[in-house]
Amino acid sequence: MILINDQTITDVYNRSAELGEEQITELMDTMATEQPSVLAYMMANAGEMESQMEAETLMFTGVVLWNCFKEHYPTMPMVNEDMLDDNEQKNIELMHRLDELSMQGETDVVQKMMEEYPQPHLLSYALSSISNEPYDEDEEMPEEDIISEEAQGAMIILFKTIIDSYIEVVKDKE
Repeated sequence: MILINDQTITDVYNRSAELGEEQITELMDTMATEQPSVLAYMMANAGEMESQMEAETLMFTGVVLWNCFKEHYPTMPMVNEDMLDDNEQKNIELMHRLDELSMQGETDVVQKMMEEYPQPHLLSYALSSISNEPYDEDEEMPEEDIISEEAQGAMIILFKTIIDSYIEVVKDKE
């Protein structure tokens, strides 16, 4: 499998951030055709978010993840709903285990997971997109831009589920 690096993520992020409303609509239409189950999964979860900012962050990050895979796998196979459900369940169980380990004093559990993950840069990007860290260290994060802990937890599972599912379909292709 091709390792998606930080440069690819930065390039895709920057191109996505520059899109106008019409281009975003076209992009969403393309995603609806190429990855309908992933888009439906993202939209259903975005509808559960408490704020518009959380929903927009979820959708934007999900689109960036998809486009990063498309950079290296232009004819990527379709992720299906069962795959998303299976991966989501595995990730919920993983998060419970990580919580238990951290309560037992294990401090480097997430670091170990990141080191062993097949797409660590993508997972790191997804986690940073919900970190509530301001772009400028000298500024505070505006109140309306803060993502709640509940939304962060849901998005971690969602993003890892999507990445895991993409890994699964491209692995079958190689």
